[in-house]
Amino acid sequence: LPESVSAADAVALGVNALVAALGLKRAAVEEGERVLVRGAGGGIGLMAAQLAARSGGTVTAITSSPERGERLRDLGVAHVHDRTAGEDGSADTYDVIVDPVAGPDLGRYIEMLRPNGRYVLCGAAGGAPEAAALGSLLTTYHSSPTLVAFSLRSVAPEAAGAAAA
Repeated sequence: LPESVSAADAVALGVNALVAALGLKRAAVEEGERVLVRGAGGGIGLMAAQLAARSGGTVTAITSSPERGERLRDLGVAHVHDRTAGEDGSADTYDVIVDPVAGPDLGRYIEMLRPNGRYVLCGAAGGAPEAAALGSLLTTYHSSPTLVAFSLRSVAPEAAGAAAA
């Protein structure tokens, strides 16, 4: 590492940052759009929340503690919901949802997309979604949702290297 880069920064800018950055690029977040980040206290979610805020998005983060929520606010997140308190962000709708969690609630989150919304599934920390979760794509069909399943393994080494640079 160059002396100007700490070990902590190097780890943060590794796989988690690449997944977040390239996933958000596929979602084409525009200034002023509403972005929901699930699992925002984890590595990918934390990076996605920061990068979406820096792209001009109004970011809502779901995390699991008040302490993590304060940290996220300090990093540019506009709204924080504590999932351990039953807060899931469902009081609003979103242009983009970044989801490194998946799990059984995936379908419910797809239904939170605004018309022409983009859903970036970039992990499964909560396990695989139930097959019925994808039925939400059909119940929201007329609002033209886009589901992007994104894995860093699908990115050519040259493209990953360029993104890392």
